[in-house]
Amino acid sequence: MSVERVYLIDWLRVACKGSKFFIYLLVLTWLVYFILTSQLRARTRTAAILLFIGLPLVLAGISLDLLGEFFHLSTLLKRIVGELILANTGTFLVLYSMMLMIMELVQASCRYQREAESDPLTGLYNRRTFFASAESVLKEAREGKRSPMLAILDLDNMKKINDTWGHQYVWG
Repeated sequence: MSVERVYLIDWLRVACKGSKFFIYLLVLTWLVYFILTSQLRARTRTAAILLFIGLPLVLAGISLDLLGEFFHLSTLLKRIVGELILANTGTFLVLYSMMLMIMELVQASCRYQREAESDPLTGLYNRRTFFASAESVLKEAREGKRSPMLAILDLDNMKKINDTWGHQYVWG
């Protein structure tokens, strides 16, 4: 197809494919930045490998499909190889790497929340979590759904034990 014979609908198709190329390029750039600056390393290495395999596939597929609009390329090469195989395989790999990174972020977030809600020595919930749970239980008690109870344990001379043996002393 020569440039003189390109109709409006063809230019619209070229503009859509070109914008798709730049959108993919921006997303992939962000993913590369995320991988390079991320402190998480468990699944990020696998995601980086998949991303660096998917990046050339996506860009090659979209480029081949875009070039097929200006030059006379066969439908087999332009549509099937370019758009269906290369671009879709690359897109799948990119999406899978994004899923791995999101799973890593969710696990890190859960770990940080658990660390914020519990005492690192005993593993018991801290004061903030106790008050949040107590508020929830008291709300349900006001609505008549629960009958709450509270037990308080006071150990005598705990300070003396902690000062003598340390906080990490295991009672045997």
